[in-house]
Amino acid sequence: MHHNLYAHNPAVNKGHVVDDAVELRRLCSRYNVKLAFTRHINAQNIMDPQETTPTTEVVTSSFCSNDQEYGVVRVHSRHITYVRRNFDMTRYLTDQEKENYTLEHFHKYLKDLQLGSISADMMQSELNKIHSSQAHQVLIKHHPEYRLYLDMTPLHIVIYKKDKILINKRV
Repeated sequence: MHHNLYAHNPAVNKGHVVDDAVELRRLCSRYNVKLAFTRHINAQNIMDPQETTPTTEVVTSSFCSNDQEYGVVRVHSRHITYVRRNFDMTRYLTDQEKENYTLEHFHKYLKDLQLGSISADMMQSELNKIHSSQAHQVLIKHHPEYRLYLDMTPLHIVIYKKDKILINKRV
């Protein structure tokens, strides 16, 4: 399954647990489902059976996460073993592919890509807060020629008018 059977993280689980989790857990109990693999939280975790549900849930991470982790599972008659591994593709690259910096340093590339995406989301969130503020709405309504910028420091407002800085302020 893509979404989780259980809430693995009390702080971050909204949208991660399957919508009909109560019904699905009831079905797992009814049909004595012992093991389920899910993926939605993009981190590896294992939860033992919960309350009346006999199902152990193994959450696998996304293979495109920066360390390209995967799990090796062995199913035994009374238990499972799970070992986390990292894929290192460099040993599979041809000599020509090894000349490509991105391929040779693929884990760094994925980490930088993910951190950049997180940073962009945070900056966009801050920008949305400022753009939705009453002060910004009034400013733009009365002075549409003003432009609002955020520098790389969150909540640093710089307001220009015709390339002249009018306000340069940390909030």
